[in-house]
Amino acid sequence: MARFCEQCGAAQTEGDRFCDKCGHAASGGGKLPVSVLSPSRARGPRSNLSLFLVIGLIAVLLAGGGIAIWQLWPKGISTAVQTPTPSISSPTPSPPPLPTTTVPPNAEGLLYAADFSQPEKEMALGWPNTTEGTDLRVFREGRFIIQREQSGGSTCGPDQEYSDCTVELVAQPMEGGTQCYFGLYWRFLDESNYYEFTVQNGYWQFSKIVNGEWTDLSGWRKNQAIPIGARPSRILVTCQQDRFSFALNDVWLGEFTDASFDHGLIGVIGGASTNERIAVAFDSLRLWENGQGPTLPTPYTQGIGLLFAADFSSPDQVWTEGSFDDGAYQRENGVYRIRVTKPNWAECEPIGDLLRDFTVELEAEAAAGQPSFHYGLYFRRVDKENCYSFTVDNQGQYALYKLEQGIWTPIIDWNRSMAVRTEGGVNRLRVTCQGNRIVLMVNGHLLQEIQNDSFPAGDIAMTVGTWDQTGVEASFRSLQVWSVDAALAMTVEPLQPQLIFSEDFSQPKIEWFDGHANDNPDYYLHLEEGGYFLTIGGRGTWIVNQIGGEFPVDCTAELQASILVGDPNDIFALLVRYQDENNYLGLMVNSAGTYDFLRCVDGELTNLAGPAHSSELRTGTASNRLKVICQGNRFQFFVNDQSLGEVTDDTFPQGQVTFAARRLGTDFLHVRYESIKIWAMP
Repeated sequence: MARFCEQCGAAQTEGDRFCDKCGHAASGGGKLPVSVLSPSRARGPRSNLSLFLVIGLIAVLLAGGGIAIWQLWPKGISTAVQTPTPSISSPTPSPPPLPTTTVPPNAEGLLYAADFSQPEKEMALGWPNTTEGTDLRVFREGRFIIQREQSGGSTCGPDQEYSDCTVELVAQPMEGGTQCYFGLYWRFLDESNYYEFTVQNGYWQFSKIVNGEWTDLSGWRKNQAIPIGARPSRILVTCQQDRFSFALNDVWLGEFTDASFDHGLIGVIGGASTNERIAVAFDSLRLWENGQGPTLPTPYTQGIGLLFAADFSSPDQVWTEGSFDDGAYQRENGVYRIRVTKPNWAECEPIGDLLRDFTVELEAEAAAGQPSFHYGLYFRRVDKENCYSFTVDNQGQYALYKLEQGIWTPIIDWNRSMAVRTEGGVNRLRVTCQGNRIVLMVNGHLLQEIQNDSFPAGDIAMTVGTWDQTGVEASFRSLQVWSVDAALAMTVEPLQPQLIFSEDFSQPKIEWFDGHANDNPDYYLHLEEGGYFLTIGGRGTWIVNQIGGEFPVDCTAELQASILVGDPNDIFALLVRYQDENNYLGLMVNSAGTYDFLRCVDGELTNLAGPAHSSELRTGTASNRLKVICQGNRFQFFVNDQSLGEVTDDTFPQGQVTFAARRLGTDFLHVRYESIKIWAMP
């Protein structure tokens, strides 16, 4: 098949990378989101670290006037968020450039300085001034401008080689919005061999080309220090033999080692990841001998107080959006949602702040009716193969795992806790890291505190993961990060249940039955000041007092009552998930100090806990307070605010709350109900 150059239309020889006539590079490349497998429950939540990678970078060197200029394949990241693109000829007002380090022209250690205020001087050193065509490189009002109207990148710089040095670049995107990228290249030998550092729409990347083969050395990494839109950035790169350190706007980004090149040219990059017009303004480029110029900030330095607060509605914060092969990301009405559509998989979204000691709190929920899955936090995330994971599932369990060199290991394996709210409930996860100390909390309740030295620092990310079933989604409502000192000074306020029904019978909220039940003289119910009284004359009789109405599946019910007259074996009970008089769960006690937690199915009783004696139960005619907390298939029961136990049972997924009594002895039974309360779990 015949091939033709996209630039000049000349016929091309099959296999050639460049046009024989005009030297135009072949087009191609792009970015794909990459995911990582997520484990089965036995191995813990796996990580999909959705990073944007650049592929297919090929270059051609055009020599002329001592200047290095080449074309790059499309690269970078792409999101659904678009920012205004002011015209370069009539730019809209923008913030002033960041202040650069002031250095006298002959300052000790200064190797090179360009502020672009003297175009003739810079052009003599190799900078171009191309004012025609679609790929412009021009001096304008004390700045050097790169403007393109097609995908790919343009690079320019002085015709001078350097080895170990510190480089400072101040630049500002002017047009192109999220599609515009810019940065530095260094140790450039030819179009097939060099390093580069670029930023784009809140992300940064360190990469290299060796013999024409492009290699991503860092992955696209988000960082809150990178401005969004047409705002300036100050990039610092230190090159010391095979070690490279990066900072942006006085925030340390990372350090890497690579020994591919030891010297070469240095210059600037401006480009577009799509065929949209972009423009980048460069304010200054300076080089120093190491130790003589500006110093990079200390790694993981941070302030005091609130360090970061996610705002899922703000255009000034970058959050992944869109649908991909394995999941989808969406922010709407101040809520961020992550959906996973692949089994044994996890998706994650980092915040882009590197921290050592901190407290992070995440508020999230899983909608009801979904398969079992997990969601929560990655923290001290070094890269896609190294991090801690603190997650909860929608069945009321939590776990702490670590991912080290791509292998998941449980630190705290899946463990059930009443503090974890099940499907439909909002969970507030909190992690405090201080040195090797890690403290885990859910909804204001301390879960566990451990020590682990695997990862001293790293990023934080939200995550959602699946096991065997797919199509799950979690909604993230807020994420905040504090310094440890500030967080320890804060009062932890657990989310409180909401009282939805309360009756003390002094001023009845509903109409309670008063009289002989079913016109039977053996059963008598009477409402008077101080309580609701029940008298049973028939032996073995079971009287249920129904409240009526619909109550949440997850709720707390509390009954205060006493047996005034009766046999020690007579009982009163708090019933939950009540279907009818033959189908329910219930906590039952007698005046002798014995309790049971029973299940009744079609009239057949099964003891789930007990019978057992408890010293917490008051005997005789004393009043006792019964409480049952219902969360999914878990039931925790109390008497007089002391826990008696916890059971799990899937028989009745929903039902009413009510109370009852039964005469088992020879004498008549007389019970006083003093109050009944019901709370919805948050």
